[in-house]
Amino acid sequence: MPSPGSVPGRALLSLLLLAAVTAGGGTRDRPTTQHDPAPKLNVHIVCHSHDDAGWLKTVDQYYYGANNTIQVAGVQYILDTVVQALAANPARKFVYGEMSFFMRWWAQQDEDMHALVTQLVQDGQLEFVNGGYVQQDEATAHYVAMIDQTTLGHTFLRKTFGTIPRVGWQIDPFGHSATQASPTACLGVAPAHLLERVSPPAPQDMAHRKNLTAMEMVWQGSNSLEDATVFTGNFISNYGPPEGFGFEWGCPPIMDDSRLDEYNVQDRHAWDSIDAFVEQCRAVAGVTRGPDIMLQLGSDFQYANAHLQYKNLDKLIRAVNADGRLNAFYSTPAEYVRAKHAYSGERWPLKSDDFYPYADFPHAYWTGYFTSRPASKGYIRAATSFLQAARQLEAFMGLPEGGPTTHALEEAVSLLQHHDAITGTEKQHVACDYHRRLHRGESRTRIGTAASLHRRLQKEEGQARAQPNPVDTPIELEVCDWLNITACNTTVRLSATGKGFMVVAYNPLGWSREAPLRVPPCGQSLFLGAGPEGDEMASQLVPASHSTNSLQQLLAGVNATSPTTFGNAELVFVARLPPLGYSTFFVQPCAHSMHDSSIGKLEEAAHRDSAPKPAGPTDAKLLQASNGSLLRSMSSQGTSVQLSTFFGWYNSSDGLEVQENRGQSSGAYIFSLVGQLLPGKKHRKVAQLELVRGGTVLEARQVFSNWATLVTRLYRGQPQVEVEWTVGPIPIEDGLGKEVVLVYTSDIDSGDGFWTDANGREMVKRTRQMHMNCRPSWELNVTEPVAGNYYPLTAAMYIQDADRQLAVLTDRAQGGASLRSGQMEVMVHRRTLTDDARGVGEPLNETACGCSFCNCPGKCLVVRGKHWLLLASLEEAARPRRTLQQQLNDPPLLAFSAIPHEIGSSSAIDGRVGLRRTFSLSEGHILHSNVHLLTLKDTGDSYLVRLAHLYQEGEDPGLSRPITENLNAVLQLLQYREIHELSLSGNQLRSDMLRERLRFEAGDSLTNDSWPGAGPAGGLHPAQELDTGEMARLQEGAQVIDCSSGCSNGELLVTLKPMEVRTFQLIYRPY
Repeated sequence: MPSPGSVPGRALLSLLLLAAVTAGGGTRDRPTTQHDPAPKLNVHIVCHSHDDAGWLKTVDQYYYGANNTIQVAGVQYILDTVVQALAANPARKFVYGEMSFFMRWWAQQDEDMHALVTQLVQDGQLEFVNGGYVQQDEATAHYVAMIDQTTLGHTFLRKTFGTIPRVGWQIDPFGHSATQASPTACLGVAPAHLLERVSPPAPQDMAHRKNLTAMEMVWQGSNSLEDATVFTGNFISNYGPPEGFGFEWGCPPIMDDSRLDEYNVQDRHAWDSIDAFVEQCRAVAGVTRGPDIMLQLGSDFQYANAHLQYKNLDKLIRAVNADGRLNAFYSTPAEYVRAKHAYSGERWPLKSDDFYPYADFPHAYWTGYFTSRPASKGYIRAATSFLQAARQLEAFMGLPEGGPTTHALEEAVSLLQHHDAITGTEKQHVACDYHRRLHRGESRTRIGTAASLHRRLQKEEGQARAQPNPVDTPIELEVCDWLNITACNTTVRLSATGKGFMVVAYNPLGWSREAPLRVPPCGQSLFLGAGPEGDEMASQLVPASHSTNSLQQLLAGVNATSPTTFGNAELVFVARLPPLGYSTFFVQPCAHSMHDSSIGKLEEAAHRDSAPKPAGPTDAKLLQASNGSLLRSMSSQGTSVQLSTFFGWYNSSDGLEVQENRGQSSGAYIFSLVGQLLPGKKHRKVAQLELVRGGTVLEARQVFSNWATLVTRLYRGQPQVEVEWTVGPIPIEDGLGKEVVLVYTSDIDSGDGFWTDANGREMVKRTRQMHMNCRPSWELNVTEPVAGNYYPLTAAMYIQDADRQLAVLTDRAQGGASLRSGQMEVMVHRRTLTDDARGVGEPLNETACGCSFCNCPGKCLVVRGKHWLLLASLEEAARPRRTLQQQLNDPPLLAFSAIPHEIGSSSAIDGRVGLRRTFSLSEGHILHSNVHLLTLKDTGDSYLVRLAHLYQEGEDPGLSRPITENLNAVLQLLQYREIHELSLSGNQLRSDMLRERLRFEAGDSLTNDSWPGAGPAGGLHPAQELDTGEMARLQEGAQVIDCSSGCSNGELLVTLKPMEVRTFQLIYRPY
C-alpha cells in the first residue's frame, strides 16, 4: 500500500524488528560504517523502495509501469536506475526486499548486467532485506505459506548470489504477529524487520514505550522456543524519509551553491535545511538508546529516478558532516544492528505479546481486513493445502520431464501471501488477477497430481517402476473444482447415465484418519459405496439443499461452470485413509432393494428436538429457538455445554454518523459499525428448518433469510460438529453495508478471556477490553468496544472455564471476538458501500462477476465456508483441537474416474484385482500425534523435508514435551545419499546459522504473559531437555550425514521440542 507520506492524514509509525544474526553468506568483509570516534550521533541512511506485489495495479502493471492513470509506478525502472547509480559511486548503498519483482527483472538481464549486480552484492552496496517472494501479511497468512514464500525467495538468492538475507523487512503490514518474530529467529535472517504501525493520534503503545525509553526491545515470539527472540524497535516516523527530504516526492533539492538566491543548506528557517535535518535526527535519538539512529530514505515505488535521489543524498551527507553535529553515512539495517549490538552491557526491554489490533486513529481499527474477501481467503487456504499434497506425490513419483509441476502453483500461493493480497485490501481488478494466477497454477498442478496418482494406481507390488498394470481402459482422473456446491463433471456425467465411478482419496497427513467424504452423483438411482477391498461401506445419499441449488444456478449464470456438472445429491461416507497415502472407493448404482436407511430422510421441522443421530463421541441436541438459533446443547466424552448458534450483522458505517463513529467509514481495511448487532432472520419470525436423517450423517438446514443459511452436521464417529455457512448476496437496499457474523453462545464461564491462534501455530490469550483496561504491554483506552476487540483467527479460537473448553476451528482466515462471557463471534462476510480512505479507493463490494457496482446477474458474491465446533474437558482439550485443526487445514485430496477393469475381468468390484487400491508413501508408518510433516518437496537435486511439533509449552501434560521421530521410517521409499540440517528457509546449514547469530540481552519485561501455561520468558520447562535418543550427527554443529550405503533407523532419530520446526535436505542417491 502507499506510504503514509503519499496519503494525506496517514502519518504512521513502523516497527523495526531486528533478528539477532550477523552478516555473512557470501558478502565480502569490508568496512561498513564510518563511525566518528567523537561522541556525536551516527545517522545510518538506508535507501530503499517498498514495491507492493499488487495493490492498486496488478503485479504485471506495477513491474512494467502500465496503467499509470491509477498510480505512477514501474519497478523495472527502479531496479535499472538503482544499479546504474550504485555503480557510479561505491559509497552508495541500497536495500531491496520483493523477490517476486527482482527475480523477474533478473531473468530479463544479460550476462554483463548479471556480473555487475553480482559485484554490487558482493561489495555490500546492494543488500537484500527479508528476501521473501513478497512482504507477507501477518494476520491472515498461515504459517505454512509464510515459510514457503520465504523459502522461494531465499532459494533464489542462495543459488544466484550465494547470499543469505540478513534483514527481516516487514514495513507495511497492518499489525504484527508473534509468529513473525519466532520464525525470523530461525530463518537465518538477521538484522531488521520494520513492523509495527502506531499512529500519532492514538500512540498508546508507542507512548508507553517512549516513557520507558523502550522504543527498542527484545521481542520474544514464542514462550515454547528458547531461541525465538529478535531485536525490535519503533521508528517515530513512517518508513519514508524525514519531512522535507523526500526528493522524489517533490521536496526541494539540496541547493548547495552559496551564490544562489535559493541556497538552502544553512537556512535556519527553512523546513528542508540542515538544521531541520539535525532536529529530526535528534528527535529520533531522544527515544532510542545509544549514539546510533537509522533513517529510511525511500518509500513506495521510489528510486525510479535513482540519479535524482542519490545526487541529493550525496550532497545532504556532505553538508551534514561538514556541519559537524552529526555523522551521516550510507548504511543498511544489518549495519545498524551490528552497531547496536556493540553497546557493551546494554539490557533491552523484553516484549512477548503481539501488535493487534492496529488503529491509526482512535475510531479507526484495522480489523475488517481479517475477513475482507472471504471467498479469496478460502481459495488461498485451499490452494495452499493442495500444494502441500501435490508436492508429496511429486516427490515420491519424481519430477516429470517436460510435464507440468507444482512450481506455478507455488509462485501463485507465495504471491498471494502479500499484505495487500490475502488481506483482501486490493482493488477488484487486482483481486481478479490474483485469482487467475492461482487458478492457472492449480490447473497445471491438477494435471501432474492426476498423473502421479494414475502411475501409482497402475503398479502392482513388486513390479518394476516403469511397468504399467494392464487395464482395458486408461484411468483418467479428474480433480474437481466445485465440490462444495455439489458439482463434478466425472461423477455427475457417469452417474447420470447409470454408471459407477471410482474415488481416490489421498491423505496428506502423517497419521491415518477417518474422514467424512461427500461425493456428488446425479440421477434417481440409489448408490452404494465399496472400500478398497471391495467391502460394502456404510453410506448415505443426501439430497442437495436449496441453497446449493441456488449457488449452482448463480455460477451457471455468470459462466463460471457448466450446468452439466451439477449433482442433485451427495453420497456421504466416512473413509479410512492411510498416512501419506490413498485409498480407492467404488460407487455403483444399485437395485432399489437397497436398505432404505441409506437414503437421507428430508423433512421440514420447526420447534422440535432431533431424532436418532449417527453414533459417535459427540452428541448435539437440536431445538430451534425463536431467535433462529438451533443447537441447544452439545456433549462429548462426558463433557456438556449449553450452546446456541445464530446469524447477525452490524450495519457498516458510511462515515456520516459523526457522533457514533467520528466520521470513519467501514471499508476493506477498517471495521467501523453503526448501532448494535442485528438478528440475521430479519424477514422471518422463525428460521425455516429442514432435517436430513441417516446412519452416516444428520443434517439440520436453517434458512435465516434468502441470503443467510446454516447447515449443522453430525457425522458418525466424528468428534466435531460441522457448521457450514452460506452468506450472500448481502442486501443493501437500505443503503447500508453489512458485516455478517456467526455467533456461538454457551454457558461456559469464560469471563473476559479468550484465545486466538497466531497464524495456525501458538494460541495467544486475549482479554476483552470494553473501556479502559490493560493490554499485556500497556494501558489501553478502547474507543471502539466491538471493532477494538476483534482479533485475527487464522485457524482457531476458543473459550474455557475451570472444567471445559469450547473451540471454533475455521477453514480460512477470519476476524473474531468474545464480546461477552461464554460467547464467540466470527465475522464471515462483509459488504461495504463506501471506501475507508486508506488508499484502495473503492468500496468492498464484490460480485460473482468479479466487478463492483456492475450489472452482474449474480449480484453480490455468495460465500460458503465451514466451522468445526469442538467441546472437550479442559485437561484433554488440546489433543482433539490440535488434531482436528490439522485435519481441517489439510483435507483429503479427491480425484475421480470411471471404474477401470482389468482385461478379461468382470465388471464386479472384486474383479479389479490389478489396481493398487490403497497405498502409503510412508509404508504405513504413522507419525506421533504431536508431529506433522510440514513439507516434502522435490527441489530437482534433493528433497526438502520439514517436521513440526504441533503443541506449545504447557498446552498438554503429555504432548507438550519433546518427541523423537524416526525420519527414516517416514521417508524410507525415497532414495538419498546424505542429509543436511538447514535453517527454516533452507538457505544455510542450521549449525552455521546458530554460530553466527548475534544475541541481545533482555532486561525487564514489558508484557504480562499471554501464552497458555506460560513460564519464564525464553526458558524451557526442566523436563524439556533434549531426548537422549537424538542422533549425534544431527545435533548442533553437525554438517552432513552420509547415507550413501543407507541410513539405519537409529541414525535418523530427530527430536522436536514444543513448537519447533526442523528442516532437512536429503540429497538424491542415483538409481
